[in-house]
Amino acid sequence: MLHISVRMKSDTLSSKQWLFLILQGFIAYVGIVLWHEGMLRSEYERRVAGIYDKAMQKLSEESPEAVARWAVLERNYLKQITRDKGNPINKILAEKRNVEKYGNSMGPTYEQLTADLLKKGVPADMTNKQIISSAATSNQTINQHMNRTTVIGITLSLLYLFITVIKVFISHEDKIAALKLELTSLLISLASGTLISQLIANTYYFFVE
Repeated sequence: MLHISVRMKSDTLSSKQWLFLILQGFIAYVGIVLWHEGMLRSEYERRVAGIYDKAMQKLSEESPEAVARWAVLERNYLKQITRDKGNPINKILAEKRNVEKYGNSMGPTYEQLTADLLKKGVPADMTNKQIISSAATSNQTINQHMNRTTVIGITLSLLYLFITVIKVFISHEDKIAALKLELTSLLISLASGTLISQLIANTYYFFVE
């Protein structure tokens, strides 16, 4: 009976109401994506900071160069797994930026970092120490940007929740049926957004890469 009432309500929605549902779902999708990306960045910051302590432990058994090379690889590995967990379009943008800046999608290599430090006048015997230190320090500008992104994501998610609660509360239909319609719309929006993002990413990798 509940399923029938939801279907009847959805059948009587006007085009304007459907448009509003789609817009509402879009707000929810963007909010959740931004919130998720911000949380991934926080996790990335924490794990990058942990590189330093691990590097100090490894220095007791390995050469500074070996540890510096490990730190660079570990930092790039953390970048990769963080991007893989996030939105595929954001991953494309990050990889494109790295290709333009470093010539590869992952980030600077040990050799590139060493050459850059030597060019800046850093003594050769200090380059490995600086590479280890920089590998354990995430980009503060990006961190601040992602903190703002998290706030925007949470705000949009709460806005969606507020709109949904108000719509269900003032609905003249069965409240349960109205809520079920809202949740169905949300799931469709999230699934559609995820599918479209992945389709765009796959198309990019197929035709551009």
